[in-house]
Amino acid sequence: MDLQDRMFKISKVNIDGIELDQATWTELVQENTNFSQTISKMRQELKQLKYKEKRLIKLILTMKKLNYPVEEIYEQDVRKQRKRRKTKQI
Repeated sequence: MDLQDRMFKISKVNIDGIELDQATWTELVQENTNFSQTISKMRQELKQLKYKEKRLIKLILTMKKLNYPVEEIYEQDVRKQRKRRKTKQI
């Protein structure tokens, strides 16, 4: 079950049916801590991916300015690889 599914499931929990003893609170705090750590890691990863994306865009634009055939290479190589992967998955 991924994070989004777990968060959706949590949002639908009826709090009235949960016992409010020490064990339950400890478990809830632990789970909340785990979610917080996961979200923090995901934010950091997203930040890194955004940085990499900006660098790649700059590289591609620079290559285009230098008349490097970026679109042709994409069409010839990248698209073919995607089609091959889709065909293998079927």
